[in-house]
Amino acid sequence: MDTEAIENEELEGRVQAVVEQWGESFETVARNDRFEFGGDEIRIRLWKKIKVGGIEVDRLTMVEPSLDDLMKLDNVRGDIAQTRRLIVSACSVTDREAGQIGMRDMGLIGQLAKAFTAAAPATGSTL
Repeated sequence: MDTEAIENEELEGRVQAVVEQWGESFETVARNDRFEFGGDEIRIRLWKKIKVGGIEVDRLTMVEPSLDDLMKLDNVRGDIAQTRRLIVSACSVTDREAGQIGMRDMGLIGQLAKAFTAAAPATGSTL
């Protein structure tokens, strides 16, 4: 087996593991190397560093949003504002820290938000 075939097989194994744990809506994001899935967390490798707690970081860790986190989004108007609120809740950063996130990274986090909301109907939710 050549190197490329081995890498493809490893990628498919990782994707399958993510889909088994998180659901089919996560298949696309599981193929993106800017996301690292581990346990109950998803690490997001940022394009642009931000300061969290006064320390410059190039990764954020997102946990699965709770029902309370999702209910908080109901009171927020607009997709960007909802994504920002999700970042604050699920990544344990302040609103001010979330405000530093660049557009490319918002796009990445938006992909995760979309995967979570696509997974919600399977649970009976109507998000």
